[in-house]
Amino acid sequence: MLIAFYRHHFFGHRLHAARDIARRALVVGAQALGLPLLWRQVPAQALPEPKTNARTRFYLFVLKGYAI
Repeated sequence: MLIAFYRHHFFGHRLHAARDIARRALVVGAQALGLPLLWRQVPAQALPEPKTNARTRFYLFVLKGYAI
């Protein structure tokens, strides 16, 4: 659901709202993967199965969106 909210705001050019949603989604994704809540504290190692693991794909998608 957070991804849908993010896309809705992003493509509607409401970038501040999109970024707020992305922050919330990063916390959800980090918790699901057992990662630190702050993306800067995530260790420099491969995440589990980035091509097939939905949690990993979600986290990476949100991280990419947050960077924009």
